[in-house]
Parts: sequence; C-alpha cells; structure tokens
Amino acid sequence: MILDLNNRKINDILTENGIRGYKLVLKVILAALNKPYLSVEVGNIIQIAVAREKIKAGELVSAYVGALIEYAMVLTNLRETQEASKVYQKVIDGFSDPEILKVAWNNKGLVLATLGNYEEAIICYEKALEFDPTQKESHYNKGRALSFLGRFPEAIESYEKAIEFDENYEDAKKYLAEAKEKNLQ
Repeated sequence: MILDLNNRKINDILTENGIRGYKLVLKVILAALNKPYLSVEVGNIIQIAVAREKIKAGELVSAYVGALIEYAMVLTNLRETQEASKVYQKVIDGFSDPEILKVAWNNKGLVLATLGNYEEAIICYEKALEFDPTQKESHYNKGRALSFLGRFPEAIESYEKAIEFDENYEDAKKYLAEAKEKNLQ
C-alpha cells in the first residue's frame, strides 16, 4: 500500500485519526483435505513520514532523533516491543542530549516492563532519573515495576517521589495506596 502523503485529503484522514504507522501482514495458508500443506506469513512495519526535501536514489538519509523516538512509539503501539526496544537503544547509543536520553531510557523501560522484564525496566528508569531526578513519570514507572516484583517498600518510595514532583498525580496516588495496603499484608 503506497499513499501520496502530499495529497491533502489522504494526509487529513491520517492526521484526523492519529495514524502514524501500521503493520502490514500477508498470510498464505494452503491446506489439503486432512493436513496443512504450506503456511507462509510475511510482516512489515511501516511508519508514515513525509520527506522534508527531495531524496535522490541511493542517497542515505540521516535519522532525526524525534523521528526515531516516534518510530519506537509507533512500534510499541503496534505491539512490536522487541523492535521498539532496539530503536530506543539506537537513540541511547547515538545521542548525548540529556533531554533525549531521559525520554529514551524511560520509554525503553516501559517497553521492557510490557515484556515482563521488570528488573531491566527499573534499571532504565534509574538511568532516566540520572538525567532528570525530577521526572515524575520515571519515578511512577519505577514504582509500578517494583510493585509487580512485590517490592512494596521501594515502590511506595517511588510513588511518593512522583507525587512530590506533582501533587495532583492521581495514578501515583492510586498505586501508592495499593502498595501501602499490600505492604501491610
């Protein structure tokens, strides 16, 4: 499927629906009467982007960090978490801006938590907090991972830290109360 993204009508439809990427899967199954004969599945992840300038055939295009982070978020939403984790790691390895790195580490932690790798996710949140100790989301996310591991005293501390930076952080308050309750059991 190829779309003319400069076509205003197509672009308006995509923008209106918040579509930034899609997963294209082609699956062919051939079967005999009593058993499968052949099954082939091919998948591809497509991120929708508009080129800012003309690109010549064979020319390499340098990656813009915002596009890489957006691409990883699209991959995550398409449940391609392994690939999203790799893209976040490319950002982490390729950039030195603390603002970028705190986002990349935090989001990589979210992907790892989605995969159930809570210990690794905690390490990512801690890395994000090295770049910005006031980042409430990383404190909150660390609390969630610690809660899933049953480490409630540490989770309580993380939730309290998130609330310290945003007293109206309702999710942090909710899970703080839950962690306190479970810690008493």
